[in-house]
Amino acid sequence: MKTKLHNNDSGGSVPFSVKLKYFLFKHYWWMLGVLIVSVSFLLWINGASIQVALPPIATLLSLVYFIQKQKLEELRFSREIFKSCNEAYNKLNEELAKINNIRSSDQLNENEKKVLVDYFNLCGEEYFYFHHGFIYPDVWEAWRNGIRFYLRNDRIKRFWVEELETNSYYGMPRDL
Repeated sequence: MKTKLHNNDSGGSVPFSVKLKYFLFKHYWWMLGVLIVSVSFLLWINGASIQVALPPIATLLSLVYFIQKQKLEELRFSREIFKSCNEAYNKLNEELAKINNIRSSDQLNENEKKVLVDYFNLCGEEYFYFHHGFIYPDVWEAWRNGIRFYLRNDRIKRFWVEELETNSYYGMPRDL
């Protein structure tokens, strides 16, 4: 999976720890392979017996297992988040489309505001998960494009700007 971690236009910065995690998940196999070969070689040239060589090699192999297990668990968690967010969006989709199709300068009614607040909360939750490394950057980018689609509507955009003033959306950046 290709991830955009250095993109300055990511709708919020990706913390270094998240960048490091994705880097390790992508490259751990060869890094640990090089480390295992290096440790084995160093032990061999120093004349270490097999009893001395096995614990460091076993430790490195355990590290490989741990990283693979962690990667799998985070992938499962990301899938659960993805599924949950998409289900929540699907419940709002029809009402969002109705609101978006109104191109007048009329104020939003209370029901429309409620739907939009629910949608903005969902967007904030998605951003929170992205910012903490549980949503892949490519998934966030797709969701972000969806947010931008709705923000092209002046009524929605005005309400969005008002709502951002409440700081209720988990640090969601203003410049999507």
